[in-house]
Amino acid sequence: MNALRLILFVLIFALAACGGERPPIEPIVRTVRVEVPVAVSCAGQVGARPDYPDTAEAVRAAPDLLERVKLLLAGRGMREAREAELEAALAPCAEGGGPLTTSPLADWVDRRSSYGNAS
Repeated sequence: MNALRLILFVLIFALAACGGERPPIEPIVRTVRVEVPVAVSCAGQVGARPDYPDTAEAVRAAPDLLERVKLLLAGRGMREAREAELEAALAPCAEGGGPLTTSPLADWVDRRSSYGNAS
């Protein structure tokens, strides 16, 4: 019976200790800087698309074969000039020199993987 009183006594004190009011927990405020790669358009300013002279209607309306060939050659020359302009505007992106940002973590992983290749 004495052991039963001891167990009951311990249980009562254990419950009383748990029932007390706890002090409020202070929140922990941390500022964490996360660097994420952000894709930025690196395309330069390209003019508006020109009106090409070799439309289907213009070629059909040409009076003879010589005029049709002139229209087609003029259109081809304009397309080649436009292609050169677009390639010049996109060249920095293809070379990796454009303003695309990378994360320091990606740079670190690249450097870390090159250590194994050096030996």
